[in-house]
Amino acid sequence: MASVALAARSSLAPAEETPPDGTPSAETPHDPVAAFLAGAVLGTVIDWLRRDCPGTPEEIGAAIWAYALACAEVGEGPDRP
Repeated sequence: MASVALAARSSLAPAEETPPDGTPSAETPHDPVAAFLAGAVLGTVIDWLRRDCPGTPEEIGAAIWAYALACAEVGEGPDRP
């Protein structure tokens, strides 16, 4: 699980932009939609692992894909670029 979190964190921001303590830099914009979606995906993965991984990763991805797309579409609302 730690490797999943580390991989996710390292893919979110280049190492030179992330302070050693893991706090976001002042230049990192606040993106509540991205944070919501990341939390939902991470929660789904944690639940899947706790239940001894029923189904394949592809099946889990397919099950949540429509929700991820819906969240992304809402996130592109009139007040977002």
